[in-house]
Amino acid sequence: MKEKAGSLQKLRKEKLKLTQKDLAKAVGANLRTLQSWECGRQEYPKSVEILMKLMKDLPVVKKKLIPKKKAA
Repeated sequence: MKEKAGSLQKLRKEKLKLTQKDLAKAVGANLRTLQSWECGRQEYPKSVEILMKLMKDLPVVKKKLIPKKKAA
C-alpha cells in the first residue's frame, strides 16, 4: 500500500505539480485525509486514482478542477 501511495504522491508532485491542498480541494477530500493517503495509512479511493491519471493525460480536466490562482 505504501508503494502505491508513494507513486501517487510522485504523480501529484512531479507530473501534476499540485499541492496537497489543491488536490484535496479538487477531489473533495479533507487535507488530512489526503495526507493519510500519501503516507499509506489509508488507501487512495480508486476514483481519486483515476481522476489523477485523467488530469495527467488530459490537461483540460486538470484545468477545470484546479482554477488558476488570481494575483493578489
